Amino acid sequence: MKSEHLMADIPCKAFVERDGKILFVQEADGPWALPGGRIHVGEMPREALKREIREELGVDIEVGDPFDVTVFTSKSGLAHLVVAFHATIAEGQELVADPSEVAAIEWVGIEEILTRTMHIGSRSIIERLAKRGTP
Repeated sequence: MKSEHLMADIPCKAFVERDGKILFVQEADGPWALPGGRIHVGEMPREALKREIREELGVDIEVGDPFDVTVFTSKSGLAHLVVAFHATIAEGQELVADPSEVAAIEWVGIEEILTRTMHIGSRSIIERLAKRGTP
């Protein structure tokens, strides 16, 4: 019997805005994305996001309310549920990329990021943001 329930990979992403620009990372394998990563078994989404940002960018964040949710199907056919949370970086911390996961870090405007190759989950969130205006 086929399950009617969504079986999904669940990444959590941080939506961090500063001076009208949004924090983006270029993944080590190429596309741009909102920073974050996957929830490990037994983790709560906010804790997973804090861990991922600390591992990838070397900073601690405060995780706020959910910002957006999207679902996409990867080339492998696996469903991915992406949850983006508002987040802030504490004052005085410097972003330092883990080169095994992050090739580049940039603060980018919406119009500019939409011209770049972007991870599908992040793209759908940013396209909705562009349609509705400011966050």
